Amino acid sequence: MMEYTDDEQIGQKVLLQELDAEPMRMINPWMPEYINVSIGRLFISWSRQLDRDIAAGAEPPLPSRDLGRFEDVMQRWITKTDAFLGTHQYELVEVLDWLLLAGAERHPWLYNVDDRNRPKKLVKCQTIEALFEESQKCMRRHPKGKRKTEIDLGIGDEQFVMELGAGYTLVQLLSPDALDVESARMKHCIGNGVYDGKLDIPGHCFFSVRDRNGQPHATVEIAPKDIDGVAQGVVRQIQGPRNTTVVPAILDLLTPALDDILCHDTPAVLPAPAPPVGRF
Repeated sequence: MMEYTDDEQIGQKVLLQELDAEPMRMINPWMPEYINVSIGRLFISWSRQLDRDIAAGAEPPLPSRDLGRFEDVMQRWITKTDAFLGTHQYELVEVLDWLLLAGAERHPWLYNVDDRNRPKKLVKCQTIEALFEESQKCMRRHPKGKRKTEIDLGIGDEQFVMELGAGYTLVQLLSPDALDVESARMKHCIGNGVYDGKLDIPGHCFFSVRDRNGQPHATVEIAPKDIDGVAQGVVRQIQGPRNTTVVPAILDLLTPALDDILCHDTPAVLPAPAPPVGRF
């Protein structure tokens, strides 16, 4: 049985914070715990091996951002978290999609637990690769997963919003099918029912930045927020393919358009969708 030191518990909290796991309780109250039992547990195992490698002479990971404002213990865990997420980026996007889908649909295996109330399917996975394979088995069986890239979207699914310049356009995603297609093309978890619940919430919207061939390059989530008693739209997240950072050139084109789509009384924002999850 894996026990964690106080220091390692800090590391798990840093990982959950980096994954923005706490808002995922809106999908399922136990989402952060599911992530801790699976990804978090393997993160600590990875960290222990990294420490052994460093003690044997390996180079420690370098910080990927300015950490000057954090104390040493936080700097160390943030640097480790960045290295871990970077190493397993593709697999973890797929695993998070699977956990969000399972949590949203209350898959029965989540309730087959051990004596510590941990889903046995997650506990049995001893590597990220094993978790990834479990995610792929589930997604291959999922009925929506077999057709979502083939959906012929109509006028009720997507709506042109504006030209952004340089051949790029902004399109609003209006239906669960549109979210599924965006998810399949961008390889993130906006689809599979995870965000469908917010499509009916006024002020909560999703947009896709498309090139002249219709290929998506960024997905934008706008959420309503009470500011001085007035409901206004705010950018909750902007994600590139596989939840990567959007390239600066596309952000430069998108930024001037945000004033229009964030205005709380514009038609583009009022009819809308999505649930508060950290990343697609």
